[in-house]
Amino acid sequence: MASEHAAKVLYGREGSYALLERIGKGAYGTVYKGIWREVGRHVAIKRASRSRLSSDEEKALQTEIQLFKNLKHHHIVNYIEAIDDPESSFLDIVMEYVEGGSLFNVVRLIRKSKEAGERVFDERVVASYIRQVVLGLRYLHRQGVVHRDIKGANILVTKESHVKLADFGVASTKPNDQSSPFDVAGSPYWMAPEIINLTGSSTASDIWSVGCTVVELLTGFPPYHDLSDVTALFRIVSDDSPPLPPNLSPECQDFLKKCFNKDMHTRISAEELLLHRWIKSNDSEDEGVLSNTQNQNLSANRPGISYTENSPVNVAGTLGIYEESKDEGFDDLDFEETTSISDVGHPEGLSFENNARQSSPFDVDPLVLGTSATDQDTIQQNLDLVATQEVFSSGSDLHRMRLSDDPFKDVLEDPEVELERERERKQKEVWEIVKLHAASIGKSKESHIAACHALVDIFRDHPEQRYCLIYDPGLNPIIEVLESGGSNDMVEAALKVTLSLFGDDVQEDSGDGSAKGVTTTPSEIQALGYPRVSNIREDLCLAGFLPLIMKYCRRDAPLQARLLSARFMEEVLELESTLQMFIACRGFTVFVDMLEPDILNVGELTRVALKGIDRMLSMENQRHKRDFCRRFTLCGLLDRIVEGIIHNMKYLEEEETDKKKFTPEKMDVEGHVSRLASLLETFAARADTMVKSTMISHSIIDPIIRQITNRRTPASGVQSILCCVRDLSRDPQTHMALQTASTIETLVQYLSVDIQTLETNPRHFIISSLHNLCIVSPARQEIAARAGLVPHLQRYITSKDMNLRSLCIDMYSGLACAGHTTRVELAKHQGADFYVELLVLLSAPGTVRKWQAKVLQSFSEWLDDESHAEYVENRLVMERNRIRMCTSLARVRLIDVEGVLEPYLKMVTVSKTINKVYGASEELITVMVRWLESMYNGEDGSGPRGRLLLLRTLLAHARFWSRKSGNRGLVEALRFLLKDVVLGGDEAIIVREQASLLLTTLEKMGSF
Repeated sequence: MASEHAAKVLYGREGSYALLERIGKGAYGTVYKGIWREVGRHVAIKRASRSRLSSDEEKALQTEIQLFKNLKHHHIVNYIEAIDDPESSFLDIVMEYVEGGSLFNVVRLIRKSKEAGERVFDERVVASYIRQVVLGLRYLHRQGVVHRDIKGANILVTKESHVKLADFGVASTKPNDQSSPFDVAGSPYWMAPEIINLTGSSTASDIWSVGCTVVELLTGFPPYHDLSDVTALFRIVSDDSPPLPPNLSPECQDFLKKCFNKDMHTRISAEELLLHRWIKSNDSEDEGVLSNTQNQNLSANRPGISYTENSPVNVAGTLGIYEESKDEGFDDLDFEETTSISDVGHPEGLSFENNARQSSPFDVDPLVLGTSATDQDTIQQNLDLVATQEVFSSGSDLHRMRLSDDPFKDVLEDPEVELERERERKQKEVWEIVKLHAASIGKSKESHIAACHALVDIFRDHPEQRYCLIYDPGLNPIIEVLESGGSNDMVEAALKVTLSLFGDDVQEDSGDGSAKGVTTTPSEIQALGYPRVSNIREDLCLAGFLPLIMKYCRRDAPLQARLLSARFMEEVLELESTLQMFIACRGFTVFVDMLEPDILNVGELTRVALKGIDRMLSMENQRHKRDFCRRFTLCGLLDRIVEGIIHNMKYLEEEETDKKKFTPEKMDVEGHVSRLASLLETFAARADTMVKSTMISHSIIDPIIRQITNRRTPASGVQSILCCVRDLSRDPQTHMALQTASTIETLVQYLSVDIQTLETNPRHFIISSLHNLCIVSPARQEIAARAGLVPHLQRYITSKDMNLRSLCIDMYSGLACAGHTTRVELAKHQGADFYVELLVLLSAPGTVRKWQAKVLQSFSEWLDDESHAEYVENRLVMERNRIRMCTSLARVRLIDVEGVLEPYLKMVTVSKTINKVYGASEELITVMVRWLESMYNGEDGSGPRGRLLLLRTLLAHARFWSRKSGNRGLVEALRFLLKDVVLGGDEAIIVREQASLLLTTLEKMGSF
């Protein structure tokens, strides 16, 4: 149905156009289908509201269209004209009509019929589409045109499935009310990192967008589509590369990796992309396959229609997945059986010697020895003798010798032997006492407590008796008391007995998890008839004590029982095996419950809890560390940490009234706050999405941020909190919560308070956090500027700390682009003069120059602000600043010219004052003419885009030249260069037309 504009007729220089129905709407205007009445051909008419374009933007757009109408290629949409009707509230752009619509609409339609995660287009189809896109891009790039907004919505499809690029060049003009968080052209999810960083766009920026479009056509969505605009921009800048879809061919992966090269100077070109093996291997002369594939995908939406895919299937490759391994043979197994002497039967009435020989450890197969029968008899006799001697020496009851026949009679009469026998007798007596007391455990309260106290005393004096209780009568009575949960006194007595079982083990613990039990004399244990256990800790845990003790660690348990249980848990931490048992019992809540805020009264519980948490998070397996952080978070550990920090900070505030008093208690509290803050730092460094979402909740992050500027907070604690904030800020999902918690203002305030004493690490943490939070968000840049960040950035930029310096330059260089507030703050601190100083700094040899374009972009935005234009002009035309600016621009390398000229051209376009003053600089114009000459001499940076921008810049300056300019020789040299070199040898149509305009302007000046 026709819209309300259906009957409206537009009149232009090329003819008249009747508006038909609306066919699309975007950020730059509404698109209508129309009829070119003089030709009888359909056209597309984009109507852009003049209210959304400044006068300079409108004029630039009309100039662009006038130039682009001469570009003709079968893979780009041809512009017809821009209609400038002063009485109309719209600027109308007439262009070629493509009947198939955009690839975005096709993808959206197909995606509805696919399962989640299923491919929209096959790689072969995508490669064919992208080949045509790159062909169109190659043509535009050869003409010096950057598209700036490559995406599925700007790729139109004909009925024959040929694709055409639309909206090229027009995307360079941004509407005033665009919702993008940046004052740049393009769509966030397809945007190249250099555009986000404002370090200068180029033809390489389109190549990045091509990679994003490949992902869009394969999956139906661009990279980072599940994130918000600002979050996606942050990830584009910070990630090494956007995530690639799964199950891509190696060729496609390589293609995308080359497109997603973060360095724009080494990124692959459109010319090279056409030679890539992914494009070449899928190149088909019969492009009708695109139409067939598209129809097949679309038919999925029609009931009763099916199709058969004719693409070949690699059956052998598929079956190869199930092919058996070639080395699965069984001929490497040895089934040979060797019969030993012990396996051979013996006749009845076999003597003892034969029985001994049968069990002899020296049995050998004669076949193995390779001996004769005689030799075998001799060997066997020797073996029988050895076996017989072993049996007799073993003290077996089968052969008892008379004492008078004992050759060791004198040894047995040794006094030491008698002493040993006496010790064994006493140990057995004590053993009987232990069993007697153990029988009273769990009986009446009085007898139970008395028995437990007696056992503790016995184990202290006779540590070897601990094993008696373990084996006879066993640990069950103690376990039953702990399970039944009787009176507090009975439970505490049972816990004391349990702890006494560790005995000297406790004294020899090293605290590093490698504790070993005390080695009791073998004779002491043998006298009792029991072997030495490997470690009592393991025995107690295996007996079932661990879950019982964990029960008494809870907050609702009696305090004395909790303290005793904490000692048990500390022992559990000493062995890797018992720690693993503790984890298997889901003991995370134990340490959470033990982490009490009152360090002065129940510090033992908190000490053990922190030791246990640190022990668990220090395990070697990195996956365990991340998983443990998650489990602790689910158990409420973060809340307990914050509760502890708040409680102890209140104590420090109360103690501050007596400033001279520096007690050990105060030291303990400060140390505890630092340990809790360090634990937060550990969690932030290893946190997954769930843990981070908990950490940025108001109940957690707000009180933590407040401690940064609390002068009572220990310095080490502040540093840990700052490190925690830095790690959290690396995830863009946390930015809004951090902003709400006033993190930006707090960090800037801390820089101000500790300006003299602030150490290096905290400064780095603060600047890094502010950089992460603000670099892609103009709104947060304004918050930081309002909080007083500008002078701090200026100070750190002039420091010798290169890492700190680079972050500050990155933030400061684009600060004027953020908004009116940042420009006001810059003006308060001589920001324009410092920008000039920064340009001089960046132009020095050996420095990183990628921020030069960003500084000039800030100047252009600042000049475009009517309320500040006069201030900036006055600062830039000052003799000192003018000379330094021109000198800095003259030092720009040819490879960087393209990025620098675009914002500089906007500067001289926006401000006539700047244009006149800088255009009159003979040094600067001379350098520009040399650049132009070098570009045609085949030096690096001689792309058509750079030549076009340079000619436009010279044209902008030339319009203000006069006969009195005093640069006659320079103008003559430029005129000669234009006539003989540019117009005669440049293949780019737009470059030649721009050169013709410049030459015409010079001719109008007349001869000198």
